[in-house]
Amino acid sequence: MIPISSQIEKYEKLYNDKMHRYNGHFDGIRFGYVNGKKRAFLIQNMCPVTEEYIDYEYPIENNTKVVRINESLAKELHSIARKVLRFYYDRGIKIILTDLDTILRAL
Repeated sequence: MIPISSQIEKYEKLYNDKMHRYNGHFDGIRFGYVNGKKRAFLIQNMCPVTEEYIDYEYPIENNTKVVRINESLAKELHSIARKVLRFYYDRGIKIILTDLDTILRAL
């Protein structure tokens, strides 16, 4: 699961700071559109889930619309999430802020 945020200015500043700090390489945040509105995808806050923990699709706009992203963005996010897990997490580089070890043991 990758959390999303509508706080674009906050995360654009953080993203730009990290990109500058890490010489143009930072995979913790991506931006894209959800139901036509720009959102920040917080890869740095992703956490594993299994189907048994998903009750329903997440609604927005006073519970009238289900969150939707286009297929190419979904593929990009999936690819980045896999890269972060393989390249960083498995090597002990702290990009993911959640405690994955504890969550994975519980699942």
